[in-house]
Parts: sequence; structure tokens; C-alpha cells
Amino acid sequence: MPTKPFATDKYREPTGRDWAAWLRFAEQEKLADLSHAEIAERFGKAGVSGWWAQNLTVAFEQHIGRRLPGQVGDSFRTQVNRTVPGGREAVAARWAEAHAGTRKIGGVAIDGPATTSDTPKRSYWRITLADGSKVQVAFEPRPGDKTMVNATIDRLGSAEAIEIAKAVWKELLGKL
Repeated sequence: MPTKPFATDKYREPTGRDWAAWLRFAEQEKLADLSHAEIAERFGKAGVSGWWAQNLTVAFEQHIGRRLPGQVGDSFRTQVNRTVPGGREAVAARWAEAHAGTRKIGGVAIDGPATTSDTPKRSYWRITLADGSKVQVAFEPRPGDKTMVNATIDRLGSAEAIEIAKAVWKELLGKL
């Protein structure tokens, strides 16, 4: 069953065509009969960058019912974010300290210790949960001594798990 892809109004400026024009292109090129990689290649040959070709491919696959929102391969992904007061290092340290003794998140056991890392632009806190899902919490500075905290949850087992994960992580980020 086809699913309406999200935010298709965003295509006109960066790709030079609106969503309706891309759908006409897809029909003319018979993209529904092709693999994901072949579809992305055709969008790329139509003059868009690799990132936009992938974005259009996912939206098209949702449109024809081949992919559900949040689906990545044979699993699902979601993310939630919140901007909070404080610098990146301080917010990341607060987060790590608050979760140092945590054994379960959303009723699911944490499988092993959290790992942390830093790049010039972001700090990261990562865990794997016993259900196989993986969580990456990124801390990125924002103007005015604020930090955007973005939790990405990968390898969810179903589309239904997306809403559960979003609720859990919104609550956790809300405590910052």
C-alpha cells in the first residue's frame, strides 16, 4: 500500500523540479521496476547530487509502497532532538553522568557500556540495546550557549517500534 512520503515540497529548490515533476520522470523512466540502487542512479543521471538522488529514491519507494516511513533496509530508524541551554561539552557530560548507572531504557536492557567520542563539530554517546537497536546521541553547539541534542535510534524491529522509541527518547531528552 503506498505511503505518502514526508516533506516532498522540499524538492523544487535543490533539485530544480517539484515532486509532481519527479513522479512524471519516474513514470517515464519506469523506475518502479528497478532496484533501489538503479533508481538512485537514474535520479543522479537526471542532474541531482548523490544525497538528493537517495532522498528522492526513498520518497519514491514510499510513494509506490515499497518502503515504509523510517524503513532502512530490513529495519527501521527514527530520531528525536531537542535544543537545551549549555555548551556542548557540559551538556554531553551531564547526559553521560545522568545515564552512567542506567541498565535499561524504555524497558530494554542496555547491552554493554556506553561509548563516547568527539569530533571538532559534535560529541557522541552511543549504546546498543538488548533488542539489537543502536542509539547514538549527538551533541552539537548552537548559538547563544545552547546545544542541540539529537538521538538517532537504528535497527528497530518494526514500524510500530518507531513511535515507542520516539516517546521514550523524547522523555529522556526532555529531562535535560
